[in-house]
Amino acid sequence: MFALIIFTSLSGCIEDSNSEVSNEINQSPLIVGSVYFDYFNDSQNSTIIEEVLWIYAAALDHDGQIIQWGVDTNIDGVIDYNLTNASSYSFQPMTSESRWKNSLPWSMPNSGNIDYCQQWISLIAIDDKGAVSTKQFELQFIWDSENQMCLEKAQFTREDREFSFNGADAPGDTGVLVTMSQGAAANFASLDIKVSINGGQGNLCGADCYSEAGTGDQSWSTGEDLQLDGAIVDCGQDDTGADITSCNVTVTVFDNRENTQIGNAVTIAMDEEN
Repeated sequence: MFALIIFTSLSGCIEDSNSEVSNEINQSPLIVGSVYFDYFNDSQNSTIIEEVLWIYAAALDHDGQIIQWGVDTNIDGVIDYNLTNASSYSFQPMTSESRWKNSLPWSMPNSGNIDYCQQWISLIAIDDKGAVSTKQFELQFIWDSENQMCLEKAQFTREDREFSFNGADAPGDTGVLVTMSQGAAANFASLDIKVSINGGQGNLCGADCYSEAGTGDQSWSTGEDLQLDGAIVDCGQDDTGADITSCNVTVTVFDNRENTQIGNAVTIAMDEEN
């Protein structure tokens, strides 16, 4: 009887102890938001700074508070630049390049050449119980192949990421033309171009499928036409085997690094005889 009383008493202590531990489990901070390049209008000095890294993000802690919030510019796990307003979205510019810019040449797999310059940064949030959360972002800069150096200019600004395209039937049996009407110059190594005929599933258009109608610099720029070859972009045959001479060609452009569509899809009425 005495042993039973002791065991019962100890069991109660164990249950209370486990319950107390489970109540003290700390949730790590949540980081939401994005970073992008844009200009900064310094109204006090009446100047415009072209290359600025803007942080538009927040750190949330559901069971405590954020005590440290900032940017790690060299991925060593240490905050190099402190941010404010952790608990709400706020635009914060980083205007000094010495605080955040450290880009290096980068080549896409199997590209055989340097495609752009890049670096990684992290947003770091630390709560009042010591839990740490990080969120990584890739920064991209233009590679100057002539001078073999990374340029100050970013690969894409916020405005540049708003791509748009339009298209037209190319003369004769030469396919279609797709024009970048808005957006930053994009290296073809980072793009996937998908072609669909009459709403079909579609296929990727490889390097043998298109040609630059402009500079031929392996970069698609605003105002430049891309010609999709009529020998590959084909309307097909009917049930009798006869060539179909007209069809709708839909062209969609993807960023293959982020696996996301950029800009609008373009549908072009192609006539292979005119």
